[in-house]
Amino acid sequence: MKRIFIWFIWAILVVLMVGCEKTGYMVIISSNRIKYDDLQQIGRMLEDKGFKAVVWERKKDVPKYPGEIYTLFEKKLSSKPYDVVDVYLNYVKDIPGNFAHNLMIDVSNVYKGMTITELKYEIDNIGDLIYRELVDKVGKENVVIEGKEIHHRLIFF
Repeated sequence: MKRIFIWFIWAILVVLMVGCEKTGYMVIISSNRIKYDDLQQIGRMLEDKGFKAVVWERKKDVPKYPGEIYTLFEKKLSSKPYDVVDVYLNYVKDIPGNFAHNLMIDVSNVYKGMTITELKYEIDNIGDLIYRELVDKVGKENVVIEGKEIHHRLIFF
């Protein structure tokens, strides 16, 4: 019985270590406000770069802001399941004012973005492209960019 308990504890520790390993990578670009038409132009720019819209303006299940929605673009770099770059555009749509508020754009691969050079390069490249586009639209002082290692959590606590 003691031996089974020790194996059980060991298995839990292994799962926790694997689940907390930071192998993903993300670039976050944010701005308080952008014209909705300019945001649409970023979507068209992504499509020109080979991204496909997978989800279009869907309400978030757990929004950070009331009325927050997201659009998801995806680009597969190869046939391997983890060779994909995701771009999430999270924002609050102001229809009468034709603006998108609380914009946060996540360019990421949560699984292998830090370990596969081509993925990290593509994430940085697209993040920089979006950053420059936002700076042109709303000014450098209104745009924040951050790159960070992330992990795909197996266990949520």
